[in-house]
Amino acid sequence: MASANKVILMGNMTVDSELRQTQSGKFTCSFSLAVNRRFGKATDFLVLIHGIRPQNLLPNTAKKENSFL
Repeated sequence: MASANKVILMGNMTVDSELRQTQSGKFTCSFSLAVNRRFGKATDFLVLIHGIRPQNLLPNTAKKENSFL
C-alpha cells in the first residue's frame, strides 16, 4: 500500500533559487531554506530540490531573504 507524507516548512530563503534541466529534459529548482525551531534558539538550514513544470514561476520570483511557505 502506497503512502505519502506531507510536510509544511516555513522559513526564509538563504540563496536565490536556481532552475536546472536534467539530461532527460525534466526541470528542477533548488534553493536553501532557513527554518527556526519552534522551541529553543536553533536554526536548521535545508537544501531543497523540487521537480517542477516549466510554466511554474518559482525561480523567477523566489529571491534570497524572502519568506517562504
